[in-house]
This record gives sequence, structure tokens and C-alpha cells, in this order.
Amino acid sequence: MQRSLDGLYFTAVEQLNGRGSLTSAKTTYSYQDIGIGKTLKGPIYYRLEQVNTDGSIQHSLGRSIDFLTKNASKVNIYPNPTNNNLFVVLLAPSALLEIYSVAGALIQTTYTATRESVLNVRKLPAGVYILLIKTQVGGQTRHYFIKN
Repeated sequence: MQRSLDGLYFTAVEQLNGRGSLTSAKTTYSYQDIGIGKTLKGPIYYRLEQVNTDGSIQHSLGRSIDFLTKNASKVNIYPNPTNNNLFVVLLAPSALLEIYSVAGALIQTTYTATRESVLNVRKLPAGVYILLIKTQVGGQTRHYFIKN
């Protein structure tokens, strides 16, 4: 299990031994990152790193968990990384969605009156971007996403 604060650079937080791959039965693994939400706020990214018997390494898709700050909106964005569309699911309707480059340049602005929105990011160059979500009640959250 690996953790990242920016969605780019991951460090190992736990190692679990595999159970083999000679069976087609589903195998479930679990890990609890105890206390991380009390010490860090905002999105934290996780992924699995699998080391195969031949020494090759595979990574799962990254998943983010957002430990909310006071007055922030709860949100889910997926897939991350993305190629074409970024889906945004809000806890409440009505928000301003702004995409910024990591250098701080505003690239795209969208208003959504619903809880769900689809952002077309197909034409963005590959890289890391910031999605800033501003709610009508004054809360805002920042999420990083990767465009392949």
C-alpha cells in the first residue's frame, strides 16, 4: 500500500504478503491508515503496488480520500487519472468548478446547479491539475487530478 499527498509521488505505508495467483478465487486485502485524517486535511491518495514473482511491478489506479476542512464541501471525483472526462459528484447542488494548472493559471470554469457534473478535459495536455470547488455556502475544496 502506498500513500501520496499530491497524487504524484507515493511512499510505502504498509506491505502485505500476496496469497498467490494460482486460483481464480477473489482475494481481499485491507489496510487502515489509523489517525491520518486527524493529522492531515484535504485529499490523500492511495494505490497498490504489486511485485510479481518475475520481479515486475504493477500499480493500481490511485484513489483519493478527502479529509475535509471546516466548511468544505464533500466531493467525489473520478476517474483519476483521466483521459477524457472528469466526473464530479457533490454532497449538495450548486457549485463553481474551476480547473487550474499547478502554476496557478485558471484554465476552465464551469457552474453546476446539480450534484453531478462532467468536465470535459480531453483537450488538456497531460499533467497534474487542480480542481477548485466553491459552494454557495462559502466552502471550498481543492482536489488534484491527473490528465493522461
